[in-house]
Amino acid sequence: MTIGEITKLDTATLTDEFGVAGRQIYLMAQGIDNSKVREGTGRVKSIGRERTFEEDTADSKAMLETLDRLSETVHKDLVRRDLCFKSVTLKVRYKPFRTHTHAKSMPFATDRLVDLKKTIRELADRHIERSSEIRLVGVRVSKLDSKEGQKTLT
Repeated sequence: MTIGEITKLDTATLTDEFGVAGRQIYLMAQGIDNSKVREGTGRVKSIGRERTFEEDTADSKAMLETLDRLSETVHKDLVRRDLCFKSVTLKVRYKPFRTHTHAKSMPFATDRLVDLKKTIRELADRHIERSSEIRLVGVRVSKLDSKEGQKTLT
């Protein structure tokens, strides 16, 4: 049964079919939800940025410069939130809308820009199809943790 079919039924029919849940199913199918809005946990699971090029490009220099800038923007957000990351993901969308993601997990949590840039460049060198035109690139960090409690080397 589809939502469209359920919207045509009355509460009594749905209650006969689904018991007390029938009334809730009816309301949900009508788009009615009186429950309170709850805030999420506030815990950020990943931070990422993407850039769509105005024109598809095969210019690897421009693409790498864009990845560097995106990495810098992601890093600023990490620092602002006082977070470390352990995983880096590269997103590439080729002409015509073929999207690939490639990730690498770090052996340690870090918040260093140099680690982010190095890892994203390694992923780009290993996985980007040089002969294809690129429409979009993206950088994402995940497996985030607060820097609180992180050990530092001195």
